[in-house]
Amino acid sequence: MQSEHISELAAALAKAQRTLKAAVKDSTNPHFRSRYADLASVWSAWQEAGPAHGLAITQTTAVRDGGIVLITQISHSSGQWMRGEYPLNPIKNDPQGLGSVLTYARRYSLAAITGVCPDDDDSEGAMGREGKQPLKVETLPAAAEKIRVWVDLSLKQLSVMQSKSDCATWAGANAPKLEFLAQNHADLYDLIETAMMKAGDLK
Repeated sequence: MQSEHISELAAALAKAQRTLKAAVKDSTNPHFRSRYADLASVWSAWQEAGPAHGLAITQTTAVRDGGIVLITQISHSSGQWMRGEYPLNPIKNDPQGLGSVLTYARRYSLAAITGVCPDDDDSEGAMGREGKQPLKVETLPAAAEKIRVWVDLSLKQLSVMQSKSDCATWAGANAPKLEFLAQNHADLYDLIETAMMKAGDLK
């Protein structure tokens, strides 16, 4: 969604993106020993470029069809704006679960609407700042392989569960890992979520 005209907003955003720096991966997940750029890092990268060109970000929530959505809007001093919505589907429907998925949604929505990207220093270190060779599979960090092994094991565990309570117990025991997966490996998290939904259909 957007205002009737966005020419001034688009021009300002283009100028801001010329000076936009990458978000620094300054947080570490203790379960997978993997680094990622958290919400504060993405926000810091944007603040160094956007406001100087009359651009501001607001993030609020609203109820849509019985569910909660995050609304991220970028506004220009001219009054022009663009916004997008992100549905919030917490693993556990409690304040802590909602807070976790909200942080995840805010980070990705902010990066998407502004163009902020994480500093992919892991791949740059493997190939050199000026290197042209793509990162090969065998050079992936051990942490990435550990994540995939855990996902494969989890899918097998979920496939043999006999009840909803088994699934709920498993999700509670693995909540920190699931939160990290949702925030940093959405494709792998989708696999786990699908398996959990199937397990949740059990009696």
